[in-house]
Amino acid sequence: MAFLVGSFSLVFVLTFHTILAYLIKWLRYPLLIGVFLRIAFVLIDHFVMRLPDHGSDALSFHLQAISWSQNGFVAMLSNFPGPTTYFYAWVLAFFYSILEPSVLLAQAISVFLGGWIIVLSAVLAKKVAGRNVAVRSAWLVALFPTLILYSSIPLREPFLVLFFLIAVYGAVSWSKYNSKLGVLIAFFGFFMATFFHGAFAIGALGFLGLLIYKSIKQSINGFQNRKLRSGSIVISAVAPLMLMAFIIGGVAIPKLGSVFDALDANRIIAIVNYSARDVAAYPSWTQPNTPVELLIKSPIRVVYFLFSPFPWDVSKPQHLIGLLDGFFYLVIFFLIFRKWRDLSPEAKFLLLIAGPIILAFALAIGNFGTGVRHRAKFAPLFLIVCSVASMTTNKKSKRK
Repeated sequence: MAFLVGSFSLVFVLTFHTILAYLIKWLRYPLLIGVFLRIAFVLIDHFVMRLPDHGSDALSFHLQAISWSQNGFVAMLSNFPGPTTYFYAWVLAFFYSILEPSVLLAQAISVFLGGWIIVLSAVLAKKVAGRNVAVRSAWLVALFPTLILYSSIPLREPFLVLFFLIAVYGAVSWSKYNSKLGVLIAFFGFFMATFFHGAFAIGALGFLGLLIYKSIKQSINGFQNRKLRSGSIVISAVAPLMLMAFIIGGVAIPKLGSVFDALDANRIIAIVNYSARDVAAYPSWTQPNTPVELLIKSPIRVVYFLFSPFPWDVSKPQHLIGLLDGFFYLVIFFLIFRKWRDLSPEAKFLLLIAGPIILAFALAIGNFGTGVRHRAKFAPLFLIVCSVASMTTNKKSKRK
């Protein structure tokens, strides 16, 4: 029965995205090919061999979902865990209680979200730089290996990527068009992403800080020019209160703790050093021992988070997958920084939004095995900026 439920779920996902592809004609081919690839990976995982990273974490989520769903739908609802690591298991339990516990069903949900990630990446890229960039971004997201992988196995990554993209879409709408609806969309996206991983609360805090800064700046300019806008005044007054409530409310960031804990240098140092374990651990020289070293070595850990393992870190055959993945990110960032001066403010804004969250992951994670999975959360954003960079003309060549 579980196999039947999972199979019908995959057929539903394929049918849904086929219809969606024909409704959004300019996204037809990247969406269809991306979904086909993800379903192919699911079938390989089920019938041929277990995919990388489909291991203990996926099994833990699956077993917890079975436990919460086995007494029916109402009992499942009473087990609502809130914003914790196992919120993803509760979402699976929701579907398990209605249908049937099935790993294939969980994978179908990942594929369904993976298709929407392709669409949302294209929509965000279109808002940033137009349709041509959007189509290229859709192709890159559809074909990027780790995005295919994590949209094919039962982990929380597809939910995180989807809601993060929604948050960034709202943030860009606010930044580019001063959209008040964009502010609501951004906070909704960060709020939902935080339920799956508390580190995204840092993204919400960062966006709130930008909101406060821009609103106060607009209010001051409006006061000087005698053209005060009610929206800017309201945001200038309300946003700081929201920021205080967010901090005092005790929102927990996995491994880092509360917002106050995350500002404690000695606590961060202890977490950083604890996370550096097993054969995939970052080198010992990346581990800080004093607050000054923490400040100096944080950029180094960001580099390791985004690009490791490096050739000198490889000690097992399975590390070669991470090495290839890190090489892809190196190419992406090379293409981005080659055109950095000519990039649009909107493209740079995408990286600004992601920056604080990336730093949090870089400090909390101490091995490149886990890093491969976590940096995939930001891959669509990097690929969008890379697409913008690849289609940006140098200002020098324009003058010629």
